[in-house]
Amino acid sequence: MNSVLIAGCSFVGVAAGYADPALDINHDRFKFFDAPAAGNRAIAARVRYELFRASYDHVIVLWSGINRIDIPITQKTHIRTPSNYRYISVLEEWAWYHSGGIAGSWQSDDVCPAAIKSQFRQEYLNQTARSATDTTLAAIIDTQDLLKSCKIPYTMCFIYDVNQSYNDTVDKVTNTKYRSIAFDRWPQWLALEHCLGKIDPTSSLYPMIDWHSFNSVIPPYEYCAKQNLQQIDRFHPTSVGMAQWFETQFCIDLTS
Repeated sequence: MNSVLIAGCSFVGVAAGYADPALDINHDRFKFFDAPAAGNRAIAARVRYELFRASYDHVIVLWSGINRIDIPITQKTHIRTPSNYRYISVLEEWAWYHSGGIAGSWQSDDVCPAAIKSQFRQEYLNQTARSATDTTLAAIIDTQDLLKSCKIPYTMCFIYDVNQSYNDTVDKVTNTKYRSIAFDRWPQWLALEHCLGKIDPTSSLYPMIDWHSFNSVIPPYEYCAKQNLQQIDRFHPTSVGMAQWFETQFCIDLTS
């Protein structure tokens, strides 16, 4: 692997090691493209965008929460809707607004444009486990088909175990706007924002996925929780944790 694209949500940003200068990540070899709060449609769009801009020998995609919704709007509309909302990826003619999940950034961040916030609310009100699964699986299928057509080897993984519901850790109260989130509340809130979303294997799209490319034994969330390599929020891994996860699960040394 001479040039590797690594795309995903904030977990990829952690893997890039920007917050830990002691880690000597090889940024010449590994190109990290992270978007905090991003859902899987936006991650797929990011991979497509980057593949048309540069050549890569291998692509790694860390898929995010099943329930996350992204809203794409045209650049012209985006420019006419100025705000300080941070969770946006501008790709070609589109600006992708990232929700962060059912109780994610769009609810807690007052600078999210009202029109976008209203659309997020309507989409989440109408979302079902099946529709969330289908949206994610369609994004994965499109990405796999593109990579195969380009003859680029790839590896994929979800950032958490999508086969469990996290009912033991997820707070049932989804509206975080009126809550005081102290340190002891962070694990429940973040589990809801980032992790909630159990995959529905009865989806007709499920057997269309090349699951052999998902060759990690344990996702990074579970790995770093077990190894006590998480940040203070008890959700995001540390940069050291992500580096260890890549080495143990993918046999990839990010510093090489």
